[in-house]
Formats: sequence, C-alpha cells, structure tokens
Amino acid sequence: MECRIMLHFNTIRYNKYCLIWLVFIVSIKEVYNQNRTVYGYERDTVILICPLSTSAESVITTWTGPPENVVYFYNDIKNPSIDRGERLFGIRNTASGAYNLGITNLTIGVDDGMFSCEVNTNPIQQYFVNFKFYVDIHNVTLIPSANPLTIQEDTQLEVRCVVNSNAAPAPTITWYLESANITSIAVTNTTFITLTGNRTNNNKTLQCRATNNNNKPPKTANTTLNVEYPPTIKTLSQQDIVEGRALFVTCQATPRNPNSTTFYWIKVDNPGFRQNGLSLQVPNIQRTSSGTYRCTAENIYINGEKGQDSQTMVVNVLYPPTLITMSRRNIIEGRDLSVYCTATPGNPTSTTFYWTNPGFRQNGSTLQLPNIQRTSSGTYRCTTENNYNNGEKGTDSQSMIVNVQYSPTIENRSLQTVNESESVTLTRNIVSNPLSNASWYIGTQLLKTESSVQTTTLTIENTKCTDTNNYTVVASNGVGNNVTRLVELIVNCKPMPDNTNITIGVTCTTEIEFSTTIIAYPEPLYELQ
Repeated sequence: MECRIMLHFNTIRYNKYCLIWLVFIVSIKEVYNQNRTVYGYERDTVILICPLSTSAESVITTWTGPPENVVYFYNDIKNPSIDRGERLFGIRNTASGAYNLGITNLTIGVDDGMFSCEVNTNPIQQYFVNFKFYVDIHNVTLIPSANPLTIQEDTQLEVRCVVNSNAAPAPTITWYLESANITSIAVTNTTFITLTGNRTNNNKTLQCRATNNNNKPPKTANTTLNVEYPPTIKTLSQQDIVEGRALFVTCQATPRNPNSTTFYWIKVDNPGFRQNGLSLQVPNIQRTSSGTYRCTAENIYINGEKGQDSQTMVVNVLYPPTLITMSRRNIIEGRDLSVYCTATPGNPTSTTFYWTNPGFRQNGSTLQLPNIQRTSSGTYRCTTENNYNNGEKGTDSQSMIVNVQYSPTIENRSLQTVNESESVTLTRNIVSNPLSNASWYIGTQLLKTESSVQTTTLTIENTKCTDTNNYTVVASNGVGNNVTRLVELIVNCKPMPDNTNITIGVTCTTEIEFSTTIIAYPEPLYELQ
C-alpha cells in the first residue's frame, strides 16, 4: 500500500491582496506484486496488459514508462501530450476494465524498461510490467572445450554450458547424453553438470541445448566423451600341475581405453621374480615354484597416469611322497620280521603305502612276516602314493633285500668206491645262509678247511687200501649249531697183510694158532699152505 500526498495551489486575487488556498489531497495507492516481464523484438508491436480490475464506467488508466513519459486513457481517449507520438495506443481490457498499452515500432533504448499502470479506483491500483527486448542465443560453448572430452573412470569432471551473456530472456539449458535427458543431475543450476566417469559412456555424445523460447530452435554444443578406464583381467583359476612338467598360463583382459596394454607377472612371496608378457611360462616346474602369482595389466592415460588391474593365481605343484632309504634286513629263519616304511609327505600330503614281491602284496606301511622262512628271502619293494587333483597319482618306491639266514645242511650221499691207485674226490653240497665254512676230518685229525662254500671237496690222489675210511665233514656259518656228516670211502684193492712172512716153531702134537690182518676189498678168501 502506497500513500501519496498531492498539493494543489489555488489563487484568488482581490485588489492588492492575494488569497491562496492550499488544498491537501491524500490518495492511497494499492500496488500489485504480480509484476511480469514482457519481451519483444525491435520494430515489432507489443501489448502491455493492465490486469487491474475496475467496475467504474469512466475509467482512467494511466501508464508511466521510460523515460518517465506519461500517457493516460479515458473513455478510449488518449492523452495527446506524449513524446512517442502515434506509436502508443490503448486497448480496453474487457476482462478487467482497464486499458492495455500498445507500442508499435519498438525501439531499443527507448521502449525497454519498467512500465506501470494505474487505475482511478479507491484505493488507486498500480501494476508493473518490465519490458525487455528479445536477444537470441547465438553462441553456445562447453568448458572444457576439448573434443573428445577425456575423463577417467570413477572420477568427476564439471562441464559448463556457456551462452552469450546478453541472451534474453534467460536461457533454459538442458543436457543430453546421446538421446537421454540427464539435466536432472545438474540439480538447481543447469549451466553446469558434474559427470562421473563410467566406461559405458565412452564414445557417447554429451550435448548442451540452450533455448530462450524466442520461437527459435535451441542452440547446441556437443562433445564426445572419452572415458579412460583400465583393463579388467579375467579371473584366474588355481593351477594344479605335476612337478617336472611345463606351466603355461595366459592372462586375458577385457577391452580397455586406451586399448594398448602391457602385462607382467610377479610371484607374491618372491620380490625377485618378474616375467613380462601376458603368458606365465615355467618349464620343468619344481615344488619350490608353488605359491601365489599375480598378473598385472596396465594402460597409460592421456595425463600419464596408469590404469591398472591385477588378478592373483595359486600355482599348486603336485609331487609324490619321498621314501627314506631302507637298508638290507638280515633275519634268522623262524623269527618275526617287521619293517616300517617311512616317507616325507608329498603334495597332497595324504599318503598310502603297500609292499610287493613277485606274487606278493601287503597293504600298509609296515611289512610283517611272522615265522619267516628261507623261501621269503628276496627283494621287497615299498611303494607310497598320493592322489593328485587331476586324477593322476604320485608314486615313489624303495626296494629292500630280506635275507633269511639259516644253519647249514650237508647233503647225504651213499658210500663212494674207488679202485686202488686211482684219484678220488669226495664232494658234499652244503645248503646254508650265509655260506658255511667246511672242515674234513679223519677221527680228530683235521685234513682240510674251506671258507664260505656251498660245495666242499676232499681229493685223494693215488688211493691206497689204507685210505678206506669214514671221513667227517663239519659245516658252520654262525647260525645255530655246527653240523656234521660222515663220508664213507672204500678203496678196491688186492689183499695185503700186515706182515708178509710169519715163522712159527711147532711140534707134531702142538696146535697151531696165529692171526694176521689182511687189508682188501672186497673181503678176500683165505687158504693156508
């Protein structure tokens, strides 16, 4: 509400005196705040609306405008004392009753500014209209201006849409990514937008559209997004490989931007290991190569930074258990044999054992042979196994000799006969383990000794009748008691007395009785002459 005081001076002159009445007229003015801005083009015609309501039959609408020119309309009559001549005209507003102001041949610098209309109501009503000239959008640019516009993935970049500053009315700016309207992410101030790098937007067109509704198509500024992002390595699975074979693994990566990519491998627990290239190659792999390997893929961004991704991979070298060397086992026949097979675990560590011998198999790590017999002597093999993840088996084996020891046995043969003066060899086989020492005796007389023999012999050259005898063979090998065997030799020979001549004195009545020893074989017949 505005209060205005108007002073009117009236003068009446009487002779030499002048009588002056000072009349105070106070008017109250009601100002509407629904002011508006109206636009128009130079040399066009515009109608400024006065929406003030009045029901009076005699309506006076007073328009005041730049530069403080006043025109009023009263019952369709225009105030003639105005500077703008016939360019101004009034049109009765049938809805409100007030007069609208028409301006023809609009002139920049004259007609642009704030207009107000007043209606002679009580209180007086006033309404403001701001008239401006249209200024088309003729220049739209993006800042940054690079095309393509580079942004790294997961980083943010502010892009501004700049329009010629004198554009009127103020432009409306919308943003598009390809055909999608993304203005909403600009929140309140649409002159700039904050982009977050996303690889799915790479090579898409970012567009700013600016319009100020001047019945002209919008002006645009475009750029192509170059979203830089690192390679993405495909998941690497665990590699189970048998020791001694060649490991070959290729590191694969999905498309990236920039596309040029370098690869290298490292071993996590070995800072000194690095292998360039997308393939990890380890020929004749050993168990010490087990561990975690990492493949890294890199590309270089425009600003020199690196995009990088990496994946780890476990290399599990499979190898068999290793048996500890076993020594020869000597055991006396009839005793119990128990031998334990020991192994250093392999990978996997779960291990099985079994023992073999031709025609023989015994499961378990312990070889058990109770009451062992000489027939059980031989080479036994302990085998240990683990099952690899690929279905194969890792194996190792060690052989062990079982030596069953037993006391000697001398073979029994019939007597041996030889003709006198011939040569004879007395032979006896000895079964024993270990080999036996053999001795030949006549009575207590030692004739010969042999060491570690399976066959013992006694040779007599040019045999005589006196060589007929029972010979004794004694065998011993340190296992059990000594063993003896009689060997009978008979020499075929003609009779031979001990004394060839015997002289005896006798009388006729005397009985003769004498004896002599005759050596002969076969037994001779006797005749006394």
